[in-house]
Amino acid sequence: MIISDSTTMIENEGDMAGKTVFKVRTAKCSLKCNFCESKNLEGQNVEADALIKKLTAESSKGYFFEYVSITGKNPLEQDLDELLYFIRRVQSSFRKIHIKHPGIFINRDKEIMLLSYANSIYFDLKAPSSGLDENLILDSANIYRYALTNNFKCHRMHKRCDMFQIYQRYRFFDEDDINYLKNIFHTYPILSYIPTYFYPILDEDNNMAVDTVLAIGTLKEKLFKNEFGLSARFGMTNYFKSD
Repeated sequence: MIISDSTTMIENEGDMAGKTVFKVRTAKCSLKCNFCESKNLEGQNVEADALIKKLTAESSKGYFFEYVSITGKNPLEQDLDELLYFIRRVQSSFRKIHIKHPGIFINRDKEIMLLSYANSIYFDLKAPSSGLDENLILDSANIYRYALTNNFKCHRMHKRCDMFQIYQRYRFFDEDDINYLKNIFHTYPILSYIPTYFYPILDEDNNMAVDTVLAIGTLKEKLFKNEFGLSARFGMTNYFKSD
């Protein structure tokens, strides 16, 4: 697998914020989103067994982590057979797998199959400001909706379970992004049942554009009215719009 780094750290996003995880950052993606927080990651080929060896070494130092988090650029553009081998090895040691999905499906059937092995998924819903084609965004939202309904069994009736959790994030730049997601939720209502974390895009100096400030006001009003579901939340982190 093409890996940037792997280390034990405190998770800082989503439902798992504050938990100690062994994080594997992958370094391969073809999407080229405008505000990619991982755009500068470079990697090298690391075999799954080498990652397992490092994970075991971290445990021997006294670190306790329930989850192994597979994140970075696009974990699912790795060799999926090798990635599945890694996942099964991790789970055989009674640990859970957390995967951040980039929000765009490239190899639908294989990706859904692999995600069904995860214990936790963080789905990155894309906004128009990402620069990606809106038809591609909508098609992937539909695939995601299908997987929620047919493959991820614990969410079939919009319920969480201890063995499988899904939550999603949405990075926004302006009010058009906020309104776009509202339309996505209207088109695929099941997505509104999944806990959603909203993150405004900041520049590299942690400054915020006027459009983003206005969008935050619109978002807070819609959150107050529960227009994005009861589990929607506002977050803050250092995401930035790329040049």
